[in-house]
Amino acid sequence: MNAKGVAYIVAAVVLGALVVANWTLFATSVEVNLLAARMQAPLVIVILLIAAVVSLVHLAVYASSRRAWTRERRTLTKDLEAARTRAEQEEDNRIGALRVSLDRELAAIRARLDQLLDGQSAALGRAREPRIAEPRPLEPELKHRALEPQLIPPRASR
Repeated sequence: MNAKGVAYIVAAVVLGALVVANWTLFATSVEVNLLAARMQAPLVIVILLIAAVVSLVHLAVYASSRRAWTRERRTLTKDLEAARTRAEQEEDNRIGALRVSLDRELAAIRARLDQLLDGQSAALGRAREPRIAEPRPLEPELKHRALEPQLIPPRASR
């Protein structure tokens, strides 16, 4: 049991003891002014009515704040899910762009290597050896890995 529960139990016991000790006072009839009318009622009834009204007001305020909190939590959850979806789409777009750029650079490197090999073969006067084999496509589980930024060489300034 938590401390709040223990405090409520202790308060209820103390309040119950005070009511039992002063029962004759609580049972006496008092005149209550309701602004529009006056009435006679036992003091315990008046106290219970006041406690009931305070409890109803507290319950209404709590329900209202709980509803607002639930609505805000629902809105924040939707916003978070939308942001997560956008982030995943942006990541997929960046990976796709990097893949296209990498494929383009590798194709340029292959073409330049082919030119160099052709030139070297022509200079040495012999037939060129078979082309360098095309690289194998990446396995599906490696396609989604992001390229490390430090492995991408910086662009040469013009």
